[in-house]
Amino acid sequence: MDGIQHNETNSLLDFLASKADDPSIFSTPQAASYLSYLTSLPLPSLLAEPQALIDETNTLTSQLTTLCNQEYSTFLSLHQSCSTLSDTLDSFASSLDSLLDAIPALESETRTFSESTKVIQSSRKKATLVLEQHDKLLDILQIPQLIDTCVRNGYYSEAMDLSAQSTALLKRFPTIPVIIDVASESERAIRLMSTQLLAMLREPAKLPALFKAVNFLRKMRSLDEDELAVTFLSSRAVYLEQIFQTIETQRSDHARFMRKYVDVFRENVYDVITQYTSIFLDNIPNDSDLYMDLAHLLQKFAHLQIIQLVNVLKEIVPQIEDPISLTSLLTQLTYCSTSFARVGMDFRCLIERPFTNVVLSTTKASLMSASKNFISRLETNKGRPLTKWLITASQSTLISQPTPFLPATPIYAPPSILSSYPPMALYTNAVLSSFNSLRLLAPVSIYPIVYDILNTSLVEIGKAILSLTQSLKAKSKEDEASTLQILRKVVEVYLQCVVPFLQRGLREGVYNIKAEREEPKDLLALQEEMKAFLSAEHI
Repeated sequence: MDGIQHNETNSLLDFLASKADDPSIFSTPQAASYLSYLTSLPLPSLLAEPQALIDETNTLTSQLTTLCNQEYSTFLSLHQSCSTLSDTLDSFASSLDSLLDAIPALESETRTFSESTKVIQSSRKKATLVLEQHDKLLDILQIPQLIDTCVRNGYYSEAMDLSAQSTALLKRFPTIPVIIDVASESERAIRLMSTQLLAMLREPAKLPALFKAVNFLRKMRSLDEDELAVTFLSSRAVYLEQIFQTIETQRSDHARFMRKYVDVFRENVYDVITQYTSIFLDNIPNDSDLYMDLAHLLQKFAHLQIIQLVNVLKEIVPQIEDPISLTSLLTQLTYCSTSFARVGMDFRCLIERPFTNVVLSTTKASLMSASKNFISRLETNKGRPLTKWLITASQSTLISQPTPFLPATPIYAPPSILSSYPPMALYTNAVLSSFNSLRLLAPVSIYPIVYDILNTSLVEIGKAILSLTQSLKAKSKEDEASTLQILRKVVEVYLQCVVPFLQRGLREGVYNIKAEREEPKDLLALQEEMKAFLSAEHI
């Protein structure tokens, strides 16, 4: 229905347009709408529509007149503005034409400017990007400085994390110069950390600090496990050498220096061995090749330290004259060796020889000095009466009595008869002093040698006594019987008191050995010669 009405309206519009002077007025939407409105009106309304239009026209005319009277100034201003706007639009159109004519040249200049500023624009773009990523870039650039700060303050774990971050950045951006520089600086800071950790191994550090340093060196993977072990031992050896150097000022006091040296050796070398065991050996299977290699390195280190100790002993011990100090030092070394035996490094067999040599040389020197002094005393007093130096006056009245054999008295009590024979008493006292020193430190291994030295000393003084008897026997003319009796008494005391007492003192008093040793041939020959002298004089 609506479609039919619409078609009729269009047909009516076409008809009216064909009759009108200006057909275009019927082609507007308003005309079509008004015509549709008219066709919808009933007849009375349609008949009244012309009058309604006239009334509306009059009303609008009246209102327009009133408006013009009231707003005439506005209309004048509007007219003037329209004129001005028209002139302005004309000028704008002219300027726009000029602008359109200038645009190609401007576009060409713009292209030229763009080409000439491309580098600057690129730099500006980079600068803008850098500014946008400033915080992130600053974090990256500060990595080397942070690593250095962490290393200098002992925060090694944080330094390792930062180093790993720089390494990851280098792997991700291997061609960026800034990343390459950051990685290089970080590597330099890590090398400083490695140097600092290695220096820590040469410092007086305890096990936790050393364990921490070695673990960080392991994480750095700059050294294999065996190389790291060698580095650890060599560094601790440097530390030990520094400690030993601190006591060099006490070397003038040999005994004190040696005691201090042994204390330092026992405490610090043992610490190094236990530290090495805890750090390198405890977490490795005992049957692995690596364990064998690392254990061998420890053995070499301990061997070198012990050899160094033995060399110092060989140098210092011969200069210690006090037997008490020697005994104390040997006891200290024995305890030290016992401590090392707990870790499988008993070195008692290596420290015996220096002490044995010094004891032997000291004993030999004292025994030879005793015999030398005895012989010198005989030579000095050879021209004097025997009763003035060889035998006391009270004994000279008893020379006709037989000399008693050595009684079964304690080994530390010399025969009382020796007090009547000053030279032999002095000799016996000197030998006993040597025995007392030897008793403090008496190596069993040198007993046969010391026994032979004693017998050599006895042979020397025995020969000196025989030489004296032969010399005086040849020269004595007056009171020859008295002189021979004194000499015979001296020989008897030598054979029956001095020789057996001193031999027994060494054998039982010093070494607590009951079995007698075979007499040396020269002493037996001397004794036979003396017995022959006694037999001849007795006859």
